Amino acid sequence: MLIAIDHGNKQIKTSRRIFVSGLRESDTKPPFGKEVLFYKGKYYTLTDQRIPYMRDKTVDERYFILTLFAVAFELAGTDYRQDEIADVHLSIGLPPAHYGAQYERFENYFLNRDIIDFHLDGKPYSIYISKAICFPQAYAAIMPIYQRIRQYSKVAVLDIGEFTADYLIVKNGEADLSAIHWITVSLPSITASNPRSMQTLICCWTSLTLMLSCRIRKPTITMLFFVLLRNKHSFLLMICSVSCVSV
Repeated sequence: MLIAIDHGNKQIKTSRRIFVSGLRESDTKPPFGKEVLFYKGKYYTLTDQRIPYMRDKTVDERYFILTLFAVAFELAGTDYRQDEIADVHLSIGLPPAHYGAQYERFENYFLNRDIIDFHLDGKPYSIYISKAICFPQAYAAIMPIYQRIRQYSKVAVLDIGEFTADYLIVKNGEADLSAIHWITVSLPSITASNPRSMQTLICCWTSLTLMLSCRIRKPTITMLFFVLLRNKHSFLLMICSVSCVSV
């Protein structure tokens, strides 16, 4: 089964669930609450307090445990049977600026673990992660409109997350990994204003017309115009993975 997971600094995202990248570990089973995961003698629950920013998510097991939650949520929406071992192929991503140095380590982080047995709310799961393929996040995001993107000689893709902003240059449909940039940003007022409205928005800039469907604070606007000034492209694709409010 192919399962795509976005391991965000703020949230873990799959096709069926979005949840905060926060985790609590316990030696004993919590006395109440749902979505309790049991793995290797430890109990884990999700929290609204995200893990502090980690440039390298493979330094400990926390993002692996979050991945088990994501896999269980995905399998729960299928015809998965408790008596079978699910063969899982993971599709994962990294920011373009980190991709070259980290993609092999991030892939191997999930591999060579034999059969993985765990429980979620008492239901047993057995999985084997046979493949993990990592993609540059911003490049992967343009695939739904790839035929449109490849018509332009140069495209600047700006990926605005909860804690980081990245941009990637795409030339004639091919990613130019030599022209990438990454900064940290903080958008607390946006997430506080409407924490339930998590959207992935695509905003396009053409012919000097900027069409934004969300309010963005000054650091992100500064990043946007840095891209425009440094890269005079005919097309800018902005992917905003932030909580937005209507203008």
